[in-house]
Amino acid sequence: MVTARSRCVPRQGRGAGFTLIELLVVIAIIAVLIGLLLPAVQKVREAAARMQCLNNLKQMGLALHNYANANGDTLPPATGYPITGSVRHTFAAFILPYIEQDNVYKLFAADNWAYDGYNTSPAVSPNTAKAVDTVIPTYTCPSSNKTTTYNYDTSSHFYNQQAVIDYKPIMGSDRFVPGGGPYDGGYVATSGCMYLDSKVKLTQVPDGLSNTMMIGEFSGTTVNQRPSGAGGASASDSTWDMGITYLPFGFIYIGNVVAFPPNQAYFWDSPADTFTAPPIVETLLRASLKSMHAGGLQILLGDGSARFISNNIDMLVLKNLADRNDGNVVGNY
Repeated sequence: MVTARSRCVPRQGRGAGFTLIELLVVIAIIAVLIGLLLPAVQKVREAAARMQCLNNLKQMGLALHNYANANGDTLPPATGYPITGSVRHTFAAFILPYIEQDNVYKLFAADNWAYDGYNTSPAVSPNTAKAVDTVIPTYTCPSSNKTTTYNYDTSSHFYNQQAVIDYKPIMGSDRFVPGGGPYDGGYVATSGCMYLDSKVKLTQVPDGLSNTMMIGEFSGTTVNQRPSGAGGASASDSTWDMGITYLPFGFIYIGNVVAFPPNQAYFWDSPADTFTAPPIVETLLRASLKSMHAGGLQILLGDGSARFISNNIDMLVLKNLADRNDGNVVGNY
């Protein structure tokens, strides 16, 4: 006998897979989560890069003090002559032994300091060529979008590839520019702690080491901060031992004369690149300090401390920081 219960056919269950709508909902949720997480990850990465940049400056500050202790309390020049040799080199070359780069330093000494990035080549001075091609981590800001090496025009007898630096020594402000120097067009300040052929002692900073800026960040490249028509090194491509930086328009020395707020566009006729006024030498020496950090850049003070300054810093305060003996109170910044 067949009962009604036995005639019931069990309903077939739905498969274990997802419907298209369910898959789309899951994908949308994942996309939203990724969108929420990415900014946080980017902020963490930038914070880490900014901290590393700050540490770079502190390492250079310690190196400058160690150099001074070994050289009669005297700081290295922004660009100047070594103990031997007849070619100028930068502060970045002189402090190499104090940032654990003694082997690179010895490469210059092997050539008797007779060559720099301007006049070296692997055939003429293989040791110096190897030195200037070495990327120094302490001289590179992790946030910078520049390449770590710069290719020069070999037709001008440069060595074709040199490592860059994302920091510049502060020569002073544009309030104290003596003028009349060779090749500089009269734009090289001498009121800072490091300038052309300077021999400033740590005790010769009347304003106080904690109130005086030694190095400022000069990293990153933006469209309005680089001339497309200039050959050789531009204001965005500074190499760490280009003792004299060549341009078709003349010669400039590594360093910065504080004249404008941080991260400002340069003020020549770009992209036409006519460079009518002011002269290109003045333009590059007085180019704004810059960085890829949001809202400002980082500086090294004379006491070895480093800190972040805003793009909106008062220019009087910034110039007071740049000059070692102006007698002014720096104030809050």
